[in-house]
Amino acid sequence: MLCWHTVAAVVKALQWGNAVIRKPKLAKCIAIVSSYYRRCQLHIARQLATCHSGAGPCEVRSTIAALTNFQNELELIMTYKCISIDEAKALIDSDEVTLADVRDEGSFLESNIPNAVHVTAETAAEFLAGAPKDKPLIVYCYHGNSSKGAAEYFVGEGFAEVYSMDGGFEEWRTKY
Repeated sequence: MLCWHTVAAVVKALQWGNAVIRKPKLAKCIAIVSSYYRRCQLHIARQLATCHSGAGPCEVRSTIAALTNFQNELELIMTYKCISIDEAKALIDSDEVTLADVRDEGSFLESNIPNAVHVTAETAAEFLAGAPKDKPLIVYCYHGNSSKGAAEYFVGEGFAEVYSMDGGFEEWRTKY
C-alpha cells in the first residue's frame, strides 16, 4: 500500500525535477499517485458520510480539498490536449511545432503533412533523442484515436506541450 510519505516524495520529485525519477517512469509514478489519490478520496468521503463528531467532518473536508488540488496539479502535468485540424494548421503555420505521424509506413509515404516525422515503435527512441521537447508537438494518426495514446506517451517522455489532432490525417486531407 502506498503511504503519504511516498506521495510526498513523488510530489517533491515532480516539483523539483528530482533525477531519481527517470523520465520513462514518470508517467507511471504519476498514475500510481493519481490512483492512490482516488482511493483516498473515496475512503475520506465514506468517513465523512459516517462521521458524527464536530471536528471530524471539517478535517475531512480540508483533506478532500487538498487532494482535489493535488489531482488538478497532476492532471496539468500528465495531460495532452486534443485540437481540431484548424487549430493544428494554425500551430503548423507558426513554424514553431514538431509533427509526429504515427500511421503505418505505407500511409506516411503515400501522403503526409509537410515536415512531419514518421514515428513508429522502432523509431521512437531516435525521435525522442532528436526532437526538441520545449516546442509544441502535434501527434496525428488516421482518425485521431491512436494519436491519443502516442500523445500520452510523449507527455510521459517529457514533452512540455503535446497535442493530439482530432479527425487525424483523413480529416486533414479533406480540408488541406
